Amino acid sequence: MRNFFIGLFFSLMVFFITGCQEVLDIEFVNNTDFTLVCQFDYRELSDTILHENTPWPKGVQKTDCIIKPHSTHLSRFNQSDFIGLEEKGLCRSFYFFDVDTINAVPWERIRSENIVVKKVYIYSLNDIKYKFDNVIYIP
Repeated sequence: MRNFFIGLFFSLMVFFITGCQEVLDIEFVNNTDFTLVCQFDYRELSDTILHENTPWPKGVQKTDCIIKPHSTHLSRFNQSDFIGLEEKGLCRSFYFFDVDTINAVPWERIRSENIVVKKVYIYSLNDIKYKFDNVIYIP
């Protein structure tokens, strides 16, 4: 009975911490032979250019979305992050990079040569739920 109350307590804590918003889990599946890091943000629909400044000024950190070779990584988002994107002229972008490349190659070269393992653009909540089935595969 005690375990039930502990479980209930933690469930309620998660509910209140997330602001009572519905949570969306997205699984990233790395089918490559190298470690990846994912950068995600909002972009204008026609913008496919990498940002001018590196998202990793001090290199890739342990707190970044790192996906080991031939493994999966689960990231948690609020569903509201994906609602109404197209109407706002935005999409949610996911860029996957090789960690060794990020740590060894200058960002300007990565930008100019577009050295990205995979780019994924999500235009709506339906995209991620039905088109991708909450899973993004990296080759």
